[in-house]
Amino acid sequence: MDVEYLKKNVGEALSEGLADTILQSPPDPVDYLGKWLLNYVKLKREAENEAAEMKKARAEMQKYTIEEEKEAKAKAALEKDKADAKSKVEEYKKFLEETEYTHLVLSRFCQYLASAVAVPNVYVAEKTEIAAGEEKVEALR
Repeated sequence: MDVEYLKKNVGEALSEGLADTILQSPPDPVDYLGKWLLNYVKLKREAENEAAEMKKARAEMQKYTIEEEKEAKAKAALEKDKADAKSKVEEYKKFLEETEYTHLVLSRFCQYLASAVAVPNVYVAEKTEIAAGEEKVEALR
């Protein structure tokens, strides 16, 4: 149990430190190994902090990229909607120029208005004057 604990928690650091101590052959190997281990801990912590910062930076970058993609899609959809609306207006203008019948113009206007504001029905009435003494006639079309 104690051996497993040492292997798991300090085995790598001790084996590297002992190997470096042997390679360097310092006059005071215990002092050298102690300083080496302190430096090892410092470097490990710096590496862990750097890895955490890199992970955080990647997450922020990915979040920013996703937001940019959403913004680009929204902008494209808005441009498409604008183009569709402009096309419908031009189509209606052309229709108005080509037709001479008021009831056709009003009917087409009602269809356009219903689709533009997303309502099921639109009604437009034409008001006509009835001369005095004339019989009242249904004036709505």
